[in-house]
Amino acid sequence: LMEFEIREGDAAAGKRIRELNLPPDCLVVAIRRGGSLVVPRGNTILMAGDKVEVLADETDEDTLRRIFRFGPSEEKPEEVEY
Repeated sequence: LMEFEIREGDAAAGKRIRELNLPPDCLVVAIRRGGSLVVPRGNTILMAGDKVEVLADETDEDTLRRIFRFGPSEEKPEEVEY
């Protein structure tokens, strides 16, 4: 479980979770906003000051940090079949 803080000016600020093109094995499990806990959905908009809890493999940490800070890459992640 990893935590990322969305800062003013981060690409993720003002974006919906589904717009971030997160790696397929990552799951946003909670958002702490002020004194409240927000249950995230794909259409939840992230705001500066949010603390985002993500369940993901440690190998995705740098990718997630880059996405929250600078935005998703132009390439979509590979489709994963379940």
